[in-house]
Amino acid sequence: MQCAAILITLLSSVAFTSALPQTGPPASSCPVTTQMPECGVPCIQAAAIEIGCTKYMDFECQCKNAAAMQAAVMPCVAQACGATLAPVVGQVANAICEQCVTTA
Repeated sequence: MQCAAILITLLSSVAFTSALPQTGPPASSCPVTTQMPECGVPCIQAAAIEIGCTKYMDFECQCKNAAAMQAAVMPCVAQACGATLAPVVGQVANAICEQCVTTA
């Protein structure tokens, strides 16, 4: 139970704006996407659909809706990735939003 609380705190502390979506640049033009742990990918796919993003790689949609994405993805990532990799998913997701989404 304490581990779950720590994990949620870690994920919450990383502005968990979601990863691996695509309206923005393809993965080849955003190298940080290759750092996403595989355990987080199915969670991100499901959460993206849940919040209304039309494509798994739609960085723009997922990052724009960061709070909803975080709420949708956190339980899955915590279970699928465990205490070691879940924070990495959050960090990479944040980096994707910072590096791969252009703001006007």
